[in-house]
Amino acid sequence: MLFYSDPWKDNPYGKLKGDMSQVWAGLIFDNGKLYHHEDTYVLAANFTGFEGAVVRSFKPEQPIDFPVLATWTIHGKDYTERQKNKDTEKYETVSCRASIHEKLLYQAISDNPQWLEKEIKGKITHSANGQYAGKEEEKLIDGSLAIEVIEPLGQLPEWTPPKGKGSGGSWSNKASLEDKATWLKKELAQGLAGELLREQYVKQPPCVHTLVKEIVQQHKDDELFLGAYFDLLKGILS
Repeated sequence: MLFYSDPWKDNPYGKLKGDMSQVWAGLIFDNGKLYHHEDTYVLAANFTGFEGAVVRSFKPEQPIDFPVLATWTIHGKDYTERQKNKDTEKYETVSCRASIHEKLLYQAISDNPQWLEKEIKGKITHSANGQYAGKEEEKLIDGSLAIEVIEPLGQLPEWTPPKGKGSGGSWSNKASLEDKATWLKKELAQGLAGELLREQYVKQPPCVHTLVKEIVQQHKDDELFLGAYFDLLKGILS
């Protein structure tokens, strides 16, 4: 079963989560963006429909009101995650296996970098492990993807990856360059003066070059601030 949970607190995205090895589900979206995060790809999308075994994680008897903003994490290999033990009510680290389809989909995304460059729309149909028995995996993955690259519509909130910091306060060695770039662009955008410009860039951040140029232009007469600001960013990201 694939479970959908509504957005929580200030996160604009809900989540799709479950043991994918047992799930057949069709995920339909009219606007989405793929992010590379460690050994996963994260699809942050405006979903317009779900097919198959997808229910609410809370009150599963209630229907899902579409469209919904949600993320779905596609694992490239087996992984661990924190889960609450129903008996002890305590969180513990649990080993999880990526489904056959997840691994194939992860490779398909890696083989199609154009899907990462802009935004996408379409449908992804995930098959349970049992559906691959005695069948050619490549043919099944090809038939499960109907993805079209589209120009960014400026409607999707920026997805922020989980904080990649260790107990010492510095970035973990596992934090990818993409994670750091995403955080840096968000920080630079939030530091801009001018409410309209700030809101525009926080929602749809341009390249780092554009953001740095804007920050420098706004504070060109305050060299002490610029020096301290960029030294601080450098220290956080190192």
